[in-house]
Amino acid sequence: MDKKEKIIRVAILSDEILGWGSGKHYFHVILDNYSWESDDIIYRFKTISVSDDEIVQGKICVDDFDTFLVPGGGVGDGHALTKAVLLSKKTTIWKKTIAQFVRDGGGYIGICGGA
Repeated sequence: MDKKEKIIRVAILSDEILGWGSGKHYFHVILDNYSWESDDIIYRFKTISVSDDEIVQGKICVDDFDTFLVPGGGVGDGHALTKAVLLSKKTTIWKKTIAQFVRDGGGYIGICGGA
């Protein structure tokens, strides 16, 4: 019997607001092409980096991704600090786009400040 493969598309936030160091590259190393099998289905992660500008442009949508991951360190913490206080139009669109992604059924994984 041929096994069916299910690709799980994971968008990983890649921008570091404050220039802090982070281990964001480790998420790709660990997750990209990681696979497991259950009930004759092979599940495999495919990771893609996304930037703040791509999020504002609507790149985060359930048609393109299954899950959105916000690492900790410079990526998640920097965003948590700056996006919490900035009230610009771009920041508002950024937040609404991610919220809509989750409302539409997309998964969200936030670590440390990204939570």
